[in-house]
Amino acid sequence: MRIATFGDLHLGPNIFSDRFQNDEEHLLRFDDHLRGSHDRIVLVGDIFQTDYGSRPGSRPEVLEAAMERYPRISNRWNSASCALIYGNHDAVIQERMRAAKEIFLNDNGSRIWLTHGHHFDPLISEGPIPFAFSWMMGQFRRMGRRSLADFLEGQFFTTCQQMARSLGSPMCAAQNALLLGQYDIVIMGHTHQPNCVRFGNGVYANSGACLPNQLGYISIDTLTKRVELREFQGNNRFRVVRSALATPSSICPHGLCWDG
Repeated sequence: MRIATFGDLHLGPNIFSDRFQNDEEHLLRFDDHLRGSHDRIVLVGDIFQTDYGSRPGSRPEVLEAAMERYPRISNRWNSASCALIYGNHDAVIQERMRAAKEIFLNDNGSRIWLTHGHHFDPLISEGPIPFAFSWMMGQFRRMGRRSLADFLEGQFFTTCQQMARSLGSPMCAAQNALLLGQYDIVIMGHTHQPNCVRFGNGVYANSGACLPNQLGYISIDTLTKRVELREFQGNNRFRVVRSALATPSSICPHGLCWDG
């Protein structure tokens, strides 16, 4: 099986919160490429920016507005042809789009764990403070203070994550699971840091943030155990940015298993 996975698009309901600026055609071409070259597509969270509404938290009305802004691609992703995982910015898609917290897959002896990863981030929790911070960033953008919001959500937040890394991180959780031999391939999002690296006999990969000029995704071949970080370049062309090979020491006897 060939699996394509990506996330962290943060599609928003209006010009203030939407980095793709309503360019749905670009996303449709990207989706066409993935469907034509892979057997399964998994979106690993923060697909939509649903916490920039009138009140803090992941809001259903904001999700509906974002889906109305991107109706065709939303219909594709909200179908049986895709598997969805929710992130910290779009938790509301659990109900609206049947998204899972994590997915476990075993195919051709490859044990794969896919999750957004925010629950391993010591700076993120399911409480009022992170929701209030994200909501405030949305208000800054609405007021035209986009550069300030970009800094606080980007460089500033990344620095805070690095300082708090000793308390835990998505990559540390993935590394531990691989070194313990629990999985052969671990896929996460959240950090916006693209990566594809071996730990022990397994591979950790993150497609990074999906940007209009940099649509990255992870391609997994469960037969060959090869994992590739790719960049879509249009017209069904892609560039392999980095690759790694999982060499599992044992074959898990179980079959296909999706679990939320």
